[in-house]
Amino acid sequence: MATADFWEVFGRLVFTSNGSPRLQGETVLNVTGRFTPASEHSQARVELRGEGMGAIYQIHGWFVPDTGRVVGTVLCLAGDLAKRPVGTTGAFILFPKN
Repeated sequence: MATADFWEVFGRLVFTSNGSPRLQGETVLNVTGRFTPASEHSQARVELRGEGMGAIYQIHGWFVPDTGRVVGTVLCLAGDLAKRPVGTTGAFILFPKN
């Protein structure tokens, strides 16, 4: 049996790139990483690292075409803010602000 917890970070995640594939954003965590544009063989995606308040996360996500959403997985590397063990993984969806 698996259990799931809903954890929502209230805040705003705004990415800046200055024309490069490098991204930086901030919520509770400082988020940095890379953006890879879509190709004929792959969806656009992000590879991110989130750090803050003693927590470190590895984040992989894919842009859902025509929705503005990003879906993906997050892996806890240290100090999970929800007090879960290192190695805990989960799914996420980022929604654009309406």
